[in-house]
Amino acid sequence: MAERNGVLRYHKVVSIRIFKPSLPTLEQLAPYIKEIDRTRQYSNFGPLTKLLEARFANHIGSDPENVATCVNATLALTGAAHILNPSRQSWKLPVYTFVATAHAVLNAGQTFNLRDIAADLHMDTTDIHNDEYVLHVLPFGDSFPSHAYQNFQGNMLIDAAASYDAVRDFASKMHLKGRVVLVVSLHPTKYPGGAEGALIYSNDPEFIEMFHKWTVFGFDNSRRSLTLGTNAKMSEYSAAVANASLDSWNEKKILIHNKMDKALTISQEFGFDVNPAMKKRYINPYWTVFTQDQDRLERLKVILRKSGVEYRTWWGEGLHKHPSLTRALSMQIFPVCDQVVNRSVSLPFYEELNDEDFSYIESVLVHV
Repeated sequence: MAERNGVLRYHKVVSIRIFKPSLPTLEQLAPYIKEIDRTRQYSNFGPLTKLLEARFANHIGSDPENVATCVNATLALTGAAHILNPSRQSWKLPVYTFVATAHAVLNAGQTFNLRDIAADLHMDTTDIHNDEYVLHVLPFGDSFPSHAYQNFQGNMLIDAAASYDAVRDFASKMHLKGRVVLVVSLHPTKYPGGAEGALIYSNDPEFIEMFHKWTVFGFDNSRRSLTLGTNAKMSEYSAAVANASLDSWNEKKILIHNKMDKALTISQEFGFDVNPAMKKRYINPYWTVFTQDQDRLERLKVILRKSGVEYRTWWGEGLHKHPSLTRALSMQIFPVCDQVVNRSVSLPFYEELNDEDFSYIESVLVHV
């Protein structure tokens, strides 16, 4: 078995964790906290939240009036579904996604029909009508497949949780004819990380105005609650962390690209395919490898456990296998999703991984 620092790691002691979040330091946060102390505005669309929205607008290639923030991405999806779909038509939703996507739709009081995925992990878009309600998930930090929706004119909600890097200039490149809403997560496990929160873009400024109201119980500029809503506005402290993360975004991109190069080299050495976003070099927190068959995957998991290298199946086995959802689903089968789950696992990947860590992972994979 592989050794690390002369110690045999043939047991369950964790040698390399699956992920280590890294948020701004006290020194990096200080200017923003001092600004909060100066303004004494702590919530309700304060200046740091507005700054964050403006920075996201610049990143995505839109006007600030097309951008909003939210307390987290799950609530952002819930609010977006609520506003986009008042008639509560059923959403088209991929079976392979994090369970929060489905929970967001259900918590909006709406329903969904699951669809299998294609080989690139995106939802299979064959036979989707041009006037439907579609919730498309960008898998593991990937970009939006605009070619699959060239004639689409319906309502498009995009779960782009880990795809901040991949949606650069999305607004200027996107040619969808219907209403579009895109949600990016600022969870600590994402790049760029935040304390928590979400960034929202829409090609419809009226949607953004309605979304802002939804995050403050439906209030407009008066003390009248005009529509149903909730308390989902981002605080100035959350905005401070996100802004500080963006300050070092360019440096972090260089660092993560370096880690990607090492992960890709090791994957190719052992004949593993990797998640599309990594191949396209979009910054994301995932090193997902795909084995040739389920038997090799099981051998890989055994050797990782015995060597103290954490691994994760980030999205589980698909929405159709979650007990919280099975009662709401018909007994459908999703062969591509099942095949992907039976051949893939995510390895440790984060900015603090060093050459020794990668060498250890490589030495472990030799035994698979």
